[in-house]
Amino acid sequence: MRKPIDHPLYILSTTTSFNISKIYGFSITLLQALKEGMMTTRNLCEITGKYPQYVNRYLYNLRNYGLVEKNGSLWKITELGLA
Repeated sequence: MRKPIDHPLYILSTTTSFNISKIYGFSITLLQALKEGMMTTRNLCEITGKYPQYVNRYLYNLRNYGLVEKNGSLWKITELGLA
């Protein structure tokens, strides 16, 4: 059995691993907005001024990284996303 990579720049979760330094720009904007509480895609579009397709692309990537979760139509930041 292979030993897991023990490196501070990598986050491992049950869904994927990624380099934390790749989280920047608009992803950070979404995470900061979600720190205020659960929001719909429409709420996030109003806050950021971006189209739903643009916002959703980032949200689904953040969900794949384990940084946000979707519950019905509401998005929320996870503990990992707060770290």
